[in-house]
Amino acid sequence: MKRIASCLVLVCLLSGLAAGQNPKPVVEARMLLGADAAHANSLVKAAVFARIAPGFHLNDNRPTLNYLVPTELKLEVPKELDIEKVVYPKGQPKRFAFSDLPLSVYEGTLDIGVVLRVGRKVVPGA
Repeated sequence: MKRIASCLVLVCLLSGLAAGQNPKPVVEARMLLGADAAHANSLVKAAVFARIAPGFHLNDNRPTLNYLVPTELKLEVPKELDIEKVVYPKGQPKRFAFSDLPLSVYEGTLDIGVVLRVGRKVVPGA
């Protein structure tokens, strides 16, 4: 399973750099698997834990307004795995000067759940 975990490449739209002289990331993320091993045709739970820098926010996965870009987790997984489900938390309402409505956003920390299916033909130790 450690091999599978090392094959996962997290490509989040949750990343970027703060503007200005400080090249500190706006979002730092890591992925953890819920098990040390998995068997062929089994489900494996994982989670992506992200920390959003103070003063920044991400739009909810289901943004309040149509023109807002949703937060989306993108994973590149090896051919032996399929992404079964991605579970986003509900955002928190926050008011901004450019909107009359409070907008649903993520601030501080963001935990996204993922369910992966191991392929039917994966052999032990792969």
